[in-house]
Amino acid sequence: MKKEFTIHRKSERSIFRAYVELLKPFLKGLRSRECDVFAELLYQYYLKASIKNDRDRFSLVLNENGREVIAQELEISQAVLRNALTSLRKKNLLKDNNTIPSVYLLDLKDNNLKLSFIFAVKA
Repeated sequence: MKKEFTIHRKSERSIFRAYVELLKPFLKGLRSRECDVFAELLYQYYLKASIKNDRDRFSLVLNENGREVIAQELEISQAVLRNALTSLRKKNLLKDNNTIPSVYLLDLKDNNLKLSFIFAVKA
């Protein structure tokens, strides 16, 4: 059986937040603030798509200027951001080398994003 739902979003940023919200049950008990930060990290990474090297790209996202942009966008302090990043690291959503596992990264070039969940039902 296959079920499909279409979700319309007005901005790219809101797509990333909705994506994280859909994944939330599978993301090791993320709190709302951590979801906000994770979605913003994914969005900022997406915005820097012209930089092909993952480490360089994430360096820009998480450098001092990048952290300030994230904190301003989410209207949080640097201390709250640092705590959220620490929590994301503990939950292995942000690796020690400041990259995110590729399974979570999005590319919106096609203007459509399909997210599939397969539940194997044992009879």
